[in-house]
Amino acid sequence: TSNSIVYVTGHFPQSCLGSNVITSTANDGRGNSTQAQCAVLVFDNEPPSIICSNNQTVACTNGPVFYTEPSASDNCTNLTVSCIPPNGSLLAVGSYTITCVASDGCGGNSNSCSFTVNVVDTTPPVISCPSDTTVDCSQSIDPSSTGTATATDDCDPNPSLGYSDVVSGTCPKIITRTWTATDASGNPSQCPQIITVTDTTPPTITSVPTGSNLGCNPATLPTDAS
Repeated sequence: TSNSIVYVTGHFPQSCLGSNVITSTANDGRGNSTQAQCAVLVFDNEPPSIICSNNQTVACTNGPVFYTEPSASDNCTNLTVSCIPPNGSLLAVGSYTITCVASDGCGGNSNSCSFTVNVVDTTPPVISCPSDTTVDCSQSIDPSSTGTATATDDCDPNPSLGYSDVVSGTCPKIITRTWTATDASGNPSQCPQIITVTDTTPPTITSVPTGSNLGCNPATLPTDAS
């Protein structure tokens, strides 16, 4: 009678490192059987595979910056991927080398890759001009008197402000003041303000001549009555 051997192996756990027991059973076909066991050491000496994306250009925002993370795989399941700087970091305008490491957590196997993230600012500031105004010719047209523009930007907390004037006319005199806000990346934004300079103050009479006898045909000039 031929004998048969049945190997009962079960499913190896995915902890990668560890000893697993295999039970072998031999049957003689007449109901007689015997068993033997052996230990199989499962280990992982294969590093994970990790593929970084190409260099990326992302827009600067007033908040976290997100990039496309690499893809990774491993023959075991205990796979972790970490990148420095981490995804979602607060990154200012500039170029950053992102290094990512994939670890399988089994035999200390790891693999890494790097790529570049360029954080750029292509959005100009948001600028708000002061209201148009009219001032007397004796008053100052300095922004401290006529108002100053304000500006905000997604990436630059303090965009620079400046202005230029174009003057037309004499009375009234019209000043077209163009305000310009520029962020640290050189993106400009402009708005106009119209300042009208005119004479709004009536003349002041300082003295009145006293009455006099001008006769029947007085001259019309006030100097004759003085």
